[in-house]
Amino acid sequence: MIIGIVLGIFVLVTWKMSHQAQVECNLCLEFNGRRECVTSTGPDADATAEAAQSSVCARLASGVTEVVACGRLPRIDLKCQPASSVPY
Repeated sequence: MIIGIVLGIFVLVTWKMSHQAQVECNLCLEFNGRRECVTSTGPDADATAEAAQSSVCARLASGVTEVVACGRLPRIDLKCQPASSVPY
């Protein structure tokens, strides 16, 4: 009985995780003379691109003012595609 419950929870968690990442986006930004690229996965292109930009800006900017300025940059080098097998 306990093994069945544990197995059921494992299958449910694995299934949910594999169905959340529908899109994979690669984004590169330049900010303050530095360039950074990141790949992100998510449920749709807009949310995934936003997460990628937040990640890039966290690496490139320092301080709240710079993070906000970086977050407003246009997404020039953005490529999104259906997510392949994403490792968890």
